[in-house]
Amino acid sequence: MPVRLRPPFLLFVLCLLAGALLSGCRREDEDAAVPLAGGATKPAQAVRLLTRHLHDSDLDAFARDAVPPALHAQLETAWREGRTRWPLDELPFDER
Repeated sequence: MPVRLRPPFLLFVLCLLAGALLSGCRREDEDAAVPLAGGATKPAQAVRLLTRHLHDSDLDAFARDAVPPALHAQLETAWREGRTRWPLDELPFDER
């Protein structure tokens, strides 16, 4: 005769399994978080800061705060070297 599992036992096993899975989950450290715009500590603050820059028509501040500092340095170097015109250089604007 086959063994029948009772619903309370199945519920208990499922709860144990869920507990084991959830105990393996952990939040990332606060220090390991990606830096936000302008030194904001929460995403909503970063959005408000960038929105304020757009409202004030301060595009330099928007460009500075919209990307992480390391990426901003790379973008600035590319801008100085003229590598930011790539898609425009390959378009057939000369023909018209």
